[in-house]
Amino acid sequence: MGYDSEGSRGNNATSSKTRHRLRAARHYQSLYARYKRNTGQRVPALELIRFFDPWYRSLGPGRSPIEDGIPRIVFSALDFLEKRIAPGMRVLEFGTGGSTLYFLRRGCVLASIEHDETWTEAVSTRLSPKLQKEWTPLLVPPDATPIAEFCSEQPGSEGLSFQAYVRRAEGFEDGGFDVVMVDGRARSACIRHALPKIRRDGGILILDDAERPRYEPGRALADAACTRRFVFGGPGPFESKEFWQTVIWQF
Repeated sequence: MGYDSEGSRGNNATSSKTRHRLRAARHYQSLYARYKRNTGQRVPALELIRFFDPWYRSLGPGRSPIEDGIPRIVFSALDFLEKRIAPGMRVLEFGTGGSTLYFLRRGCVLASIEHDETWTEAVSTRLSPKLQKEWTPLLVPPDATPIAEFCSEQPGSEGLSFQAYVRRAEGFEDGGFDVVMVDGRARSACIRHALPKIRRDGGILILDDAERPRYEPGRALADAACTRRFVFGGPGPFESKEFWQTVIWQF
């Protein structure tokens, strides 16, 4: 009787997990249908199948970009970076988080421009003293004198100017970075001011959430300057509400 009871409990638990997974799979399909309708872009079927499990696991308790040490970008873009990122690369990022840990743990030398001290502190506590030496965090808060080019439409940032934040990139030498990642505030302005800082013999620029209409000016600037453009669309980690795009330009 005890064996049957335990077996029943085990079967119930397995059945519950299966139902939860099936609901997640249906939701995953609906997210893809909406993405395809909104963007007109398709995701290869094999990618959709391959990325379901990592997407599903990333939504579990305790999972986040900082806890996992990876950026919240589309899975196919992560695959691309895994083949490109190498120790010793110089990286500039706008916005700290999982990307900060990702680049540092792969041996990169990283400068991070961030407007929010809490994010910088959250990342710092997860870095060993050795990795801290390879990281230059640059805290640049916004001010309350809005200038159109340097404004952000991100909720909570309305009416603020990110001019100093954006222009902080001007302090670096031209062509000095192998990678620039734009995943913070005022992204089109960040692209404009960071483009000269990317080396022109294979350097790359990464823009997350690239499908958002407000980033069109930045996309146009990168399109005009690049030698190749890679558009990655579909699911990504930690995000249950949408599929989106990460675009990477090579120079």
